[in-house]
Amino acid sequence: QALYKLGEIVANHTGQPLHKPEEKAQATFNNELFARALEKKDAGEFELARTLFASLKQLEPNNMIVRTSLAQVLIRLNEFTDAKSEIESALELAQTTLAPERSELYFDLALIAKHQHQFAQALNHLKQAESFADETNNLLMRAEIADLRGEIHNSNGAYTQAQTAFEQALKFNSAIRCPIGISDNHIKLAKVMALQGKRESAVEHYNQAKSVIETHHLDNLRTNLASFK
Repeated sequence: QALYKLGEIVANHTGQPLHKPEEKAQATFNNELFARALEKKDAGEFELARTLFASLKQLEPNNMIVRTSLAQVLIRLNEFTDAKSEIESALELAQTTLAPERSELYFDLALIAKHQHQFAQALNHLKQAESFADETNNLLMRAEIADLRGEIHNSNGAYTQAQTAFEQALKFNSAIRCPIGISDNHIKLAKVMALQGKRESAVEHYNQAKSVIETHHLDNLRTNLASFK
């Protein structure tokens, strides 16, 4: 009965009916609820996504993907205290199960620290995230870690270190053939090269970013090109 009431609440929020839980196995219902939560997260409807992920957390408290997704939504809502509390709680569970989400959780802690201008702490969290990403050879996670490290160094005016980090991110994104990541890394390299007075290299990275964006019709990334001067 409680699960059915939850389904009604979700349906009212999303405008789409969920199948009644008594007509389907609970696992199937949970999967459908998770799909709705991801839809709202991807659509930028973070308040609703938080409500759905929080409901899922009650149903599946040991589901690391749900716990990680909830933390990420809280970060997008700039609710850093709640996000950090959720991450630390999830990490306690993750350590006992050796969950692969440990890398992502430490990355999210680094992201919070960066938002709060705690750059040294952010870099320490990234080291932990990197160690777990290396264990699973998660190239996408390693690309994101290197990219965030580059942003932190860039904020500190450590342009040489930022360049090295962005080049590492580009290497990983190229390995997994991620055009969004590749174009973003080239733009960031163009900017950091320009800040170092390396204008020729900056233009080269700009042109490579432009080529990737045009080849893959990434129209929503064209504003990134305009940000380079």
